[in-house]
Amino acid sequence: MIAAGEKWPDGELRPAIEDLWGAGAVMSALAATGWGADPSPEALVAMSAWRGVAQSLPHSLAACASGRELRELGYPEDVAIAAETDRSTAVPVLEEQVFRNASH
Repeated sequence: MIAAGEKWPDGELRPAIEDLWGAGAVMSALAATGWGADPSPEALVAMSAWRGVAQSLPHSLAACASGRELRELGYPEDVAIAAETDRSTAVPVLEEQVFRNASH
């Protein structure tokens, strides 16, 4: 699991806290099932970051740099959708540079 961030047009890497939260959420869910009994220090940091915002995710996501940027560009609904947890019933698979639902 890699919390990658994004690369800006000039090639500079911008870490994205929401990627760290997302990685922590997935790893926390896996740990709750008993998978990954000995997580790495990096995984523990991501999981801890997730636990720190899990109860306030909509607010935290809207307040982070990417959330503010999206809201300022006129996409507040994208931020709200991104803050939804345990809602998706699809597993995305990348095929020919397009994400498709794996169940189809």
